[in-house]
Amino acid sequence: MAGGDTIPGKCLCFRNVHSAYEDATLAKQLWDVHCTNDIVERITPASADPFNMGLVVSADNCTVIEGGGGILLPPSLEEALHVTSKAKARFPEHRANLYARASRLVRESVEAGVTIVRAYVEIDRVVGMVCLETALRLKSEWEGICEIQTAAFAQEALFTSADAEAPGENFELLAKALDHPGVSVVGSAPWNIAEILALSKASNLHAHFHMDYNLDAGVEPMVWELIQQMRETGRSRATTGHKRVTVGHATPLGMFSAEEWTTCFPLELVSLPQSDLYTMGRPCEDGTRTVPSGPVNNIENAFTPQGYLDPLTLASLGVSVFQVAAEPEWRELLHSVTVVAKAAIGCDSENTDDNLTPRIGDLADFVLIHEASRWRTVVLSPPSIGLLFWVGGLLRRAGH
Repeated sequence: MAGGDTIPGKCLCFRNVHSAYEDATLAKQLWDVHCTNDIVERITPASADPFNMGLVVSADNCTVIEGGGGILLPPSLEEALHVTSKAKARFPEHRANLYARASRLVRESVEAGVTIVRAYVEIDRVVGMVCLETALRLKSEWEGICEIQTAAFAQEALFTSADAEAPGENFELLAKALDHPGVSVVGSAPWNIAEILALSKASNLHAHFHMDYNLDAGVEPMVWELIQQMRETGRSRATTGHKRVTVGHATPLGMFSAEEWTTCFPLELVSLPQSDLYTMGRPCEDGTRTVPSGPVNNIENAFTPQGYLDPLTLASLGVSVFQVAAEPEWRELLHSVTVVAKAAIGCDSENTDDNLTPRIGDLADFVLIHEASRWRTVVLSPPSIGLLFWVGGLLRRAGH
């Protein structure tokens, strides 16, 4: 089966797979995971000996995927490409190139096991709607294989000057972009907090902010201002339902004390380690560790020239960054690049303490890794992914 092939069907069975149970006995057991109409229907002990990894067999209108003793995991998330102002200015004149690079990014992400992408598309008077139109085209083309959350993003200021009484053209363009079907997120760089929260509420969209790109203990993190404005407008997880307010970067939070971390955060935190480790170091304070969600971001650009699209590599990186040597912390890292990352952008909102294993009623949204039979291996030495199944299709990974 060639890369990118899909196999339609209402019935699917992953046979002879390990699952990431914390219990050692359950983790050693081989399982059959039966899915009907894209939902996990039942999970039973394996019924046959493993054979020919990845062989797909159609029997009684049911697609059978032989796991060969590999491990079945939730899929991962990655964030889309940010670009420099100089490159952005050329987008309107080079639409074909923009589409080709964005298409490659999505394709290679899917090959790495990613099934959900939050794509930040800049909206301003320089690029107009070019980025948005490209993202919506890709969203349509990849429907059923990779879910693309399109985020209309204000990288530039919405006000023309510091003393302007009303927002300018950039704000008007951003508000207009939200009328396009397929836009599910509105966001901005550190400024424009009140305006973005208002647009998010009015259009019933997720809100996303990139802020606090520093490690200066003398500067108050802007996240406090965001939390204050959320409280003043009555915004919380309870009042927004499945619509989340998410903050990316926020590097000063790495210096927070244990007491500061007890503050009730009515928002989601997304670490972006590939960018932040490249641009700044992180001093160690009191030894406490909080691991937020950890998607891939900024691929092959001036902010992050290094790295790979596979989010599992970030879990392995986290072992060194957080200096953890025990299974509970490794498991937390695996959570951070899979189910927690999805929850941070409003997917799988019924998050539990341990949902790395398939459960009856879940969406059939998995990554099957043939080269690993233990979840620990996936964190400590990420192997190539064998098969990726997402609701609506089956894909073979091209490999590293």
